[in-house]
Amino acid sequence: MKKSALSNRKLHLESLESREMLSVNPLGIDNDAPAVYSAEVPQVAAMIASYNAHDLAVYNKLISQGWSDWDFQWSGGYLSTISTGDRTITGTLDVSGCIALTRLDCSENQLTSINASGCTALTILKCDKDQLTSLNASGCTSLTELDCSENQLT
Repeated sequence: MKKSALSNRKLHLESLESREMLSVNPLGIDNDAPAVYSAEVPQVAAMIASYNAHDLAVYNKLISQGWSDWDFQWSGGYLSTISTGDRTITGTLDVSGCIALTRLDCSENQLTSINASGCTALTILKCDKDQLTSLNASGCTSLTELDCSENQLT
């Protein structure tokens, strides 16, 4: 049996047939967890399938850009919280369409643009002390707290 690699709290499973890597970590697996063997791939793949595909794509994109797994919280297979303050993250943040996201805190970074459109459950958006020139919160119908102070928004 082939053993898959566990690293940086991120679960990687190698499929025997396709040799494709599955990568996800809303499972909360840490580096001390027992290894997952290829015979367990169908069971773990079924568990991964219970996560919302759109939210997994957002998560995997942000992880590939250097975000930490600790920046994310999941609930019922959906992203519920993203919090990454004071980490010098740059560029654009696109979490549009994350319908279960309730809290987004990316304050004190160097983000230039945030797209949170369609995040209908979002109640708290904190993006103060960034370098924002663009902020899209259209469709955030539950928003009750917004702090976008100390940016370059006009």
